[in-house]
Amino acid sequence: MKENDMSISGLSDEWAETVHAWKKAKTLFKRLQYTYAYEEWVSFSTGLHNIAQSLNAALLPLLFSVNNDLIHLADLADKELIKSNQKALKMEDAARQLNKTFVLCITDRNPLEDSRKIGAYKAIDQLFRIYFRLKQQNLCTSVLRAISNSKMPPFEDFPKSHRVAYKYYTAQLAFLDEKYGEAKEDFEYAFYHCQKSCIKNKIRILHFLIPTMIFFGRRPSVALLKRYGMEKLYAPLIDALHHGKLHKFQEYLTNFQTEKFFSKIGTILIWEKLSLVVYRQLFLKTYQILGCNSRIPFSSINKALLVAEYNVNIDEVECLLCNLIDKNLMKGYLSHERQFLVLSQKEPFPSINKHTII
Repeated sequence: MKENDMSISGLSDEWAETVHAWKKAKTLFKRLQYTYAYEEWVSFSTGLHNIAQSLNAALLPLLFSVNNDLIHLADLADKELIKSNQKALKMEDAARQLNKTFVLCITDRNPLEDSRKIGAYKAIDQLFRIYFRLKQQNLCTSVLRAISNSKMPPFEDFPKSHRVAYKYYTAQLAFLDEKYGEAKEDFEYAFYHCQKSCIKNKIRILHFLIPTMIFFGRRPSVALLKRYGMEKLYAPLIDALHHGKLHKFQEYLTNFQTEKFFSKIGTILIWEKLSLVVYRQLFLKTYQILGCNSRIPFSSINKALLVAEYNVNIDEVECLLCNLIDKNLMKGYLSHERQFLVLSQKEPFPSINKHTII
């Protein structure tokens, strides 16, 4: 919007002050004075929120646009403050400003068909974006509690893009808490409802959905990996996991670039947990090679681990077997005195998709 497009004359005092703050912010932004520009933009945003309280949902698109600019200005202001050896706190302040939009939406008492509540999930999307950026995900809890305690329209009545973003963030929160069942459900919702044209967003979701699917015994198809250009990253890892190639799995997972990437996006922990599946597959192969004998000496298991280039002693073998039995990845018991693994006659290696690996 150009400055000439907005004249102050003829406006109410409230609108006039709001427009004046907007003009000052634009001028300061052009002068590259980002910290002062941010402060004026906050004044502009506050004025709009005050005006919006007496209106229906009509002003929400403008508020959301103003919020996006507020986030951008907060980022620039913080960088400016860091350069001058000052504390960078504008992004935290921006979160408090954006919370006003959320409150404005969920507290609207107008009839639902004309209510500002229709913008609640978009407001959460913008707010959570900052919380995640600041690594303050704990602040999301009060927002989720507020939305669950509010009388809201049916979830499917909200714009699809709002629903997708909301489910993505709730999936992320569940994933961080290692509640992989909830995470899988919400990641799947976000993925299947995301526009086909939003390739980058779908890939972002898949980076979390793929290990979560494997966690529950479902492998992504090669076609899916190829479609989103993810085959090079994930195909070797999934192949090693499925075929019990312990050395290959660990080698690939600890590769500097792979480990760095998974650590950066936050999925390294679940991949490390999935190493249990690799052991299961390795021991399944051992079981089959030995003619499906339900009694397997610890020494045979140790040899299988040595072939897989994993050098452990018998005590460690026992500990590993106990862990697999405890996680329902194998059915049986250990005979410590006779140094045997005694497997169940019926389904000694239960299907992974019947269990979670925790």
